[in-house]
Amino acid sequence: WLSDHVLPQPVGSCRGGLARPTTHRFVGWKMAPLVLQERSVTFRSQGTVELKPPTVNAANASLPNKVCTTRFTLLTWLPLSLWVQFQRVANQFFFIVSILVCLPFSPVQPSTTAGPFAGVLLWTACKDLYEDRKRQRDDDAVNMKSCLRFEVNSGQFKQTEWQKVACGDIVLSFPGDSFPADMMVLGAPEGQAFISTMNLDGETNLKERRPPTACSALAEVAGEKVDVAVKVSEGAELESPKAAVALAQQLALAQGLEIQFDKPSAPLAELGGAASFSTLTDESKQKLKEMNCEPLSNLSFENFVPRGCKLQQTPWLVSVVAYVGTETKVMLNTSAVDAKTSNLQVALNRSVLGLVSTLVLFCLYSATLGQAVGTDDTVDEFFTKFIQYWIILYQIVPVSLYVVFEMVKLLLGNAINNDPAMIDPKTGVHAVARTSDLVEELGQVEHVFSDKTGTLTQNEMVFARCYIGQRDLGEFRPVEGQAVPPGVAEARKILLASGDNLHEDVKSFFVALVFF
Repeated sequence: WLSDHVLPQPVGSCRGGLARPTTHRFVGWKMAPLVLQERSVTFRSQGTVELKPPTVNAANASLPNKVCTTRFTLLTWLPLSLWVQFQRVANQFFFIVSILVCLPFSPVQPSTTAGPFAGVLLWTACKDLYEDRKRQRDDDAVNMKSCLRFEVNSGQFKQTEWQKVACGDIVLSFPGDSFPADMMVLGAPEGQAFISTMNLDGETNLKERRPPTACSALAEVAGEKVDVAVKVSEGAELESPKAAVALAQQLALAQGLEIQFDKPSAPLAELGGAASFSTLTDESKQKLKEMNCEPLSNLSFENFVPRGCKLQQTPWLVSVVAYVGTETKVMLNTSAVDAKTSNLQVALNRSVLGLVSTLVLFCLYSATLGQAVGTDDTVDEFFTKFIQYWIILYQIVPVSLYVVFEMVKLLLGNAINNDPAMIDPKTGVHAVARTSDLVEELGQVEHVFSDKTGTLTQNEMVFARCYIGQRDLGEFRPVEGQAVPPGVAEARKILLASGDNLHEDVKSFFVALVFF
């Protein structure tokens, strides 16, 4: 299950269901708790928006929707990387040896042991930094994506970066667009919208979302529904749908829309609040009275669209941003980026413990034998001999093992990234090894638990044939040796011939097939 990040952090975990909620963020050296609080958004007829508390949009240097999934900052990189590396038994062993070789009675030079060990630590730290910078590039790609935000001064929707979207903004979405934040539905054609939540929960069926009851009732007052304009290329001026602009100007601003949002929470279905209007016009009051609708509407999860989900089978959707950045559902359900430990690494730690135990026995035996045949039988001399034998025999745990181990994992990760056999033939997207610490785990899956086959397989429905007006149009699936399937050619022929007696029937059939 992938969120809208480029392989961003998964909401679900294959090892333990839902990931633990993220309730902290990195600030300097420490993890600072997220301050999750209720907020209210009030639109004024003068074209202003009041947000309480105003600190909601103060995060990330006034880029409240910016997300970061990296493990390190430049300040914490080396300390945290070393902390993770010293969880390995071999590194603890070599650290002890590096201290012992600095003693005056050491039989070897410190540079012969401490130097290679420091090189191994630095190599692994640089590898961790390299992989973390790749995560940062993925985050930047998401943060720099664009969406359409309503600007009061121009009265139009203009392109803006995701990271600049703030709580209280009005956003316009088109089919196939991903939502930049958790947003409340303000309006859509026919008062309903359909979204795909596959990036959030893995389900392929579309979910219906509706605006609050009062907003639906006042949508007709805000402006007549018109056909949506065609979306143009990125960065160009966009002719926004008139109905969308009317919703933003007349419904939100002129009617004084006031929205109270509940405190952000991790459960996907826990979304609530209330929407009301403070400056209703006489026409709007009459409309609400005719429809027997109260100006105050309670909000539920059916009135919200979550970040990362996509708009489908709906011409356009206007929404009000409720939660941004780390307060969105996908980020609250994303686990912290921890260091990964493979089964091979665990087995290697056990092997090193066995080797160290054997080394201790050898050193005890050799030191005892040296005391027995020597002339100095003091306790200090025994420990000196024990340490000397430890330094001489420490290479029973070879430092080169970990050097090769780290290099092979990095090379395998790059091989996965560039493997031509691991490319989606439809999208051309390569496989991405987010971390090289687990590449040796590939091919070792023993059990897969799934609640439905769609999780493991691709549910794809292919249109094969149709029979219209007692006439078989033919095969619509690809036929070997024919550039155009017979059914497609026959359907085109009928649609181009307006005088054909099946023209209207075929036209109505395919229109219904596409839109319904």
